[in-house]
Amino acid sequence: MTEDAFYARLTDVFNDTFLTDMYYGGGSLNNINAGTPDWPNVAKYFDKMNPMPDDQKQRIHRAVAREPLDLINYIVRNDRPFTEILTADYTVFTPDSAFIYGVAARFEDPNDPTELKPGVLKVTRNGKEMTYPHAGVLTSPMWLNRFPTTPTNRNRHRARKVYDQFLATDVLALASQAIDPDAGAAFANPTRDDATCAQCHITIDPIAGAFQMFDKNNQEFLLEKPTWYPEMFAPGYQFELMPTDQSATGVQWLAQKVANDPRFSLSATYKMYQALTGEEPARYPTNAAAPDYMQQLAAWETQDTFMRAVAAEFVADDHNLKTIIVKLILSPYYRGVNVANEPSEEHKAELAHVGTGRLSTPELLAKKVMATTGVRWGGTGDLLNGEYKLLYGGIDSNAITQRLTSINQLMASVAQRMAVEVSCSATAFDFTKPVEERLLFPLVEATDSPDFQESKIKANIQHLHLRMLGEDLAIDDPEIERTYDLYRETWLAGAQNIADTIEGKGSGRAGRRRTPTPARPCPTSRS
Repeated sequence: MTEDAFYARLTDVFNDTFLTDMYYGGGSLNNINAGTPDWPNVAKYFDKMNPMPDDQKQRIHRAVAREPLDLINYIVRNDRPFTEILTADYTVFTPDSAFIYGVAARFEDPNDPTELKPGVLKVTRNGKEMTYPHAGVLTSPMWLNRFPTTPTNRNRHRARKVYDQFLATDVLALASQAIDPDAGAAFANPTRDDATCAQCHITIDPIAGAFQMFDKNNQEFLLEKPTWYPEMFAPGYQFELMPTDQSATGVQWLAQKVANDPRFSLSATYKMYQALTGEEPARYPTNAAAPDYMQQLAAWETQDTFMRAVAAEFVADDHNLKTIIVKLILSPYYRGVNVANEPSEEHKAELAHVGTGRLSTPELLAKKVMATTGVRWGGTGDLLNGEYKLLYGGIDSNAITQRLTSINQLMASVAQRMAVEVSCSATAFDFTKPVEERLLFPLVEATDSPDFQESKIKANIQHLHLRMLGEDLAIDDPEIERTYDLYRETWLAGAQNIADTIEGKGSGRAGRRRTPTPARPCPTSRS
């Protein structure tokens, strides 16, 4: 968890929640008023007389869009308490975001778009400079824009997201019962006076009030004098009212309350559990009439006890997120493979969440392909992070925000095409390297044949089983023999095609004779 790849993965994990990559490809600055006096360098971005280079604009998009994600990475990388994703009275800047926001920060390499430095934003109201009331992610300009408010919503949407993202609570579930649409007509202020409405609003309105220092239309614009609405429940948290002298920094007050709530540590545990296993934590079973209700309840109780124990260790370790990751990876929920005896049907239901498999996201699969083969699908680009991202169940953080968790026929076709094309390029490329640098074929040469080098080939097949599949097999294992037989049959078929002048000796399509025979995948893809 010290490698850059870990933090790239962490970025993907938390973007699934915050969805600020919606602005990565462009448009992030369009959500910040171009004429705002707060950050005058934004105007330079829109200057048509002296246009910025496209590559600089792209870097700025990335820096602004991923500021909340970069803050999380900065906190985790430096082993700071994870509560700072809410309580940090600072944010982090790259050279590009520091330029846009007019922040004076010293970077070791001003041309490095990934270098992060902590700092604070400043705004001016009526000639007086004010420090932006930073509260971690909650005051990030892009978080505020991604989860906006309106003059009628009055920050209730943001309150719901606070519960959902940081307190493992779905407040919409509180209103899952049917509501008579005409019932509120009897009340002048139904959100407070109608008990049906108030049961939700008494939960969300107080948290909504903590965001009162932000403008109702210009999402990240800091008001000089916050105002609230007497017809709504007073700002606060749970049953505690927010002091009136905290109105200008209400989000900071709220952040401390959320960070101290036991549900915050449980929420972090849930988030990492889903990131590692690919499935949501078990939900408390509510249908007591279900035939396997007792098994569902046992599974939930076991998992809930485990999750709370992990959350407690997370808190005890000064809220170090890496503690959660370690505990989850060492648990049966991640590592479970089998059981000592054949389980009964009832026991199978209880084990439904233990040792499950998961479908790799496009981003994960792209990283796996590069890590195992040394090549990307698509060469210098990456098709899994490009034109095939959505086709393989990914998200765009805008219209598509939910990942597919089970494969369909279209995704299977994408995976098959990837396997064919990557296997050809990876095989040829690996043989161009010195033996000591090869990832796939360190024990054989391209000229080796099964007629004379059977033992060498089997040894390399053993290496491939370990590298590609994580299978540490003995050299006489039946799986090794089956793979070798497949290779030998393929090799013999290729040799016969060459003898019959159907194919040439080169690799891939370049080695094909110009004959009217149908095209087929390169031989290596078959194994």
